[in-house]
Amino acid sequence: MGLFGGLFQGGNAGGVVKAIGDVIDKFVETADEKRAADLVKAKLRMQEMTLQHEFEMEVREHDIEVTKVAGENIRAETMSGDKFTSRARPLFLYIGNFILLWNYVVVPLLGRTPIEFPEPMFWLFGSVMLGYVGARTWEKAQVFGKLQGERP
Repeated sequence: MGLFGGLFQGGNAGGVVKAIGDVIDKFVETADEKRAADLVKAKLRMQEMTLQHEFEMEVREHDIEVTKVAGENIRAETMSGDKFTSRARPLFLYIGNFILLWNYVVVPLLGRTPIEFPEPMFWLFGSVMLGYVGARTWEKAQVFGKLQGERP
């Protein structure tokens, strides 16, 4: 959560409010002073909760904004008049599929030994494939939901 969150979160070292409360407790002696100190501590805890809530809301708003910008970038790429830009992701998948089919289907049919590809390449290809298919599915669900008048 970072420095700001750590200050108000407490934990092993204690939060700022706890530290201030401990200092107040050292100098409080009478019952009236204790009541006043408790009131100050309650106000500090309330301020801490308010600041923590505001911080969390800012983080959420930032995440929403980042997601919107990413979506706008993807939409701009797909709406681009440049066919290569709008087809770059599918092209990567087509090339990957071609390489895998050639290496593991055609080459063995020709009686040759397929090339051994490194495992990270398969992870990369699989991640891109799953990400693309998942993003397209989500995008189509969004469009379908708008056509139906619902929100998925």
